[in-house]
Amino acid sequence: MTERKQQLSAIRVKLEAIEKAEKRLVIVEHLIADLLNDLAVRASRMDEEYRDVEKLEKMSTAHLFHKILGDIGTRITKEKQEYLDAVLDYDDVANKIRVLEYEKELLVKKVVTKPEVMGYFEKYLEEKKIEIIADPGHTFRNALLNLDRKTQNLISQKKLITEADVSAKKLIEYLFSVHESLSKLDPWTDFTITRDYISYQRKKFFAGSRQVISMIDYLMQELDQDLKAINEGLSAKVDYRPFTSFVASIHQEVISGWGSNTHLTRAIKCIDQNIANIRDLINSLKYLGEKADREIEVLENEKKLYIEKAD
Repeated sequence: MTERKQQLSAIRVKLEAIEKAEKRLVIVEHLIADLLNDLAVRASRMDEEYRDVEKLEKMSTAHLFHKILGDIGTRITKEKQEYLDAVLDYDDVANKIRVLEYEKELLVKKVVTKPEVMGYFEKYLEEKKIEIIADPGHTFRNALLNLDRKTQNLISQKKLITEADVSAKKLIEYLFSVHESLSKLDPWTDFTITRDYISYQRKKFFAGSRQVISMIDYLMQELDQDLKAINEGLSAKVDYRPFTSFVASIHQEVISGWGSNTHLTRAIKCIDQNIANIRDLINSLKYLGEKADREIEVLENEKKLYIEKAD
């Protein structure tokens, strides 16, 4: 066996020992938790038995004859024995916990070495991979290069997904703030007020809606650019029709709906629809990101197998 193979074998043995320690550590922690609950119950019983003994010992002999039929000494002896049994039970559980805590300490010391051992393992694989790729005639060279390309493509895809997710969250955050603002407005107009006042209120609402629409339009375009950058990534595209309807017609809807008091209702309904759409989009992006992570993990494991089997 070559020195390099011996090195890999030694690392593998350490990693297997760490994996066993991790599994045992989970079991030990559950055992300790159960025993601590048991210990609390036994501590309560021990305290009760001690109070019984203490109570009897404080009572005078004459009082005891009036309160208790039978031998006083026997009663006290019985209570003391019950207290002693409770103490022994408590100590038994406490000792089991101490043993498990010691085992846990040893297991933790082994588990915390995992990053260091994994570092050696990754370094070994990387050095071996460089050697394989540098050799034009190596059997696994093309396979490793192909796996590397696939991994890099997925990493690039994940970056684009993250950017789209950030844009989607900026947009939905703004939509929520618009929804909150619209919900606080009073949809009813006091027509007893002068016509000039009513006209002023219309203009004020109209101007406010223009600013809102401009911001939504800007955030929507930013998100749209990010989504276009994801090559065939989204299986379910976001429906922009409610956006288009909102941007194109809200000015007119606000004014024409003023008299019938439907201007706010229409705007809020449109915002609600788009919040629902963006939520669906964010969930789709999350799914794509998780899918990319799983695929990257599979590719990395496949690369490791090639490298380990290489001569």
